[in-house]
Amino acid sequence: MVNHTADAVVVGAGIAGAATFFQLASLGAGRVLLLERADLRSSATSGTGGFIQFHFCRDAAETRLTQASLPYFERWDELVGAGNSGFVRSGYFRLEPERRADGLRERVAMLQSLGVETSVVGADDVARLAPEIRTDDVVVAAWEPDSGYADADTMVAGFIAAGQRLGGEILTGTPVTNVRSAGGRVTGVVTRDGAIDAPLVVLTAGAWSSGLLAPLGVALPVEVWMTQWLGVEVEPALPATLPTIGDGISGSYFRAMRPGSAELLVGLGGVGRRETTDLDALEESIPEHLGATARDRVAARLATPRTVRPTVWRSGPVAQTPDALPIIDRHPTLEGLYFTAGDCGTSFKTGPAIGRALAEWALSGRPEVADITPFSLARFASGV
Repeated sequence: MVNHTADAVVVGAGIAGAATFFQLASLGAGRVLLLERADLRSSATSGTGGFIQFHFCRDAAETRLTQASLPYFERWDELVGAGNSGFVRSGYFRLEPERRADGLRERVAMLQSLGVETSVVGADDVARLAPEIRTDDVVVAAWEPDSGYADADTMVAGFIAAGQRLGGEILTGTPVTNVRSAGGRVTGVVTRDGAIDAPLVVLTAGAWSSGLLAPLGVALPVEVWMTQWLGVEVEPALPATLPTIGDGISGSYFRAMRPGSAELLVGLGGVGRRETTDLDALEESIPEHLGATARDRVAARLATPRTVRPTVWRSGPVAQTPDALPIIDRHPTLEGLYFTAGDCGTSFKTGPAIGRALAEWALSGRPEVADITPFSLARFASGV
């Protein structure tokens, strides 16, 4: 490594890390260095479904964080200026049975009170806007006309390219082994290739953050699981106007793999989650039944018979917190060390705002983009 110093180091090049890298560079942090343990497609972000919707926001704080991220998906050229977000405003339906109807109505009311464009609709409304979807078992649904999905890989690449234009640098294949400190403040990191001195370190390493924080006295209350999305091809192909579907009846969700594609990207919720003991081990296969489950759930949700065939899959780690919300915080005693962890499999939609908040907090002492106090690690110690 030629240069062993930086003004700021960001560890982990997923959506939150790439956004933090860009925001630090744009806010004038000096020489910003982004470190990724492998390549860009090895991050957990690369295995995300890329869903941008509000229905999975568990409270007002997560809703506001998602609202703060939304401009980056919608106005990428203006706010970032390199690459693209691949955002598709497909609209989003959440389908629910009778036993969860009250919960859906409460969620919609909460979102509406915060200015989210969403409404409670019936099966007839779903059939009218998405006639390809079977609705005979749908009791109630939520509709978000402005929601959709984005391309995780192009967003990460775009944030990084924009940060590089501003003087930032990225090193891939550079795993960080520990964070260095002295005299009550962070002094840098140690990588496989040597030490890097820096007065500011931001950990955005997802499931890998636990191992870096534990030696510094911070225990993250997260469980790490492997999960995946799967691809299925549908023939005859579904129309390009098909909304994203959250099927709370079967416990799955799907969207077009890309606009106009005959393939769908399918998630199975908790069905496909499994424990992992080695985060760096690449999965060569996934349980055989998952492809068949994805095929069967999609086929069962379609209004007319179509051929559905499993095609591709991609897996990655999810760090789950007890309340299914991310942790965004700084070290309680070491000055200059900030972190986010516990993505819970739903933090792609909040990643841009998390990056902005961390950069603002580190450089000006206070995040302005959104109130991140509810995401403090202390909430678990206090039981709130």
